[in-house]
Amino acid sequence: MSTMFNRSRNQGRGAVMIGIGAFAVYFITNLLILYFSRLREYYADNFAGHQVRPTLLANGLAKITYGLSLQKQEAQSSTLRSFYAVDPVASSYEVSKFASFYADQNISKEEVEKAMDWERKGAYSKFGEIFRTHPLTFKRIEKLYELERQQSMQN
Repeated sequence: MSTMFNRSRNQGRGAVMIGIGAFAVYFITNLLILYFSRLREYYADNFAGHQVRPTLLANGLAKITYGLSLQKQEAQSSTLRSFYAVDPVASSYEVSKFASFYADQNISKEEVEKAMDWERKGAYSKFGEIFRTHPLTFKRIEKLYELERQQSMQN
């Protein structure tokens, strides 16, 4: 009788281990998919940077990410906000420290550098990027500035 209970207990442990293993594979696979999504964004930025000036793309990214809160936002439901690439409500909060710098809607390179530095030092940027589909904006802008330097050296 006791061997029957031990056998079912061992089978239960095996099922738990299979479940844990399956979840680990699922989790790692999702991290890989997110990584490839971020990598695709870098390639897209690089391709676009060869079509137009990379600094124009960098300025556009900065305006979308750091300057989005400049626009007056109407109250929107959280369901609709989930479809945006950048959440305008969260962006308003994140950029509130830089609102005075963007009053003229023209973002200078110094203002972009300051916003990038703020994003770079954020607690979320150190760990949270692995759970994002897009690279952090400051990294994308840095890559575009690097591409601009490479192109200017070739000319």
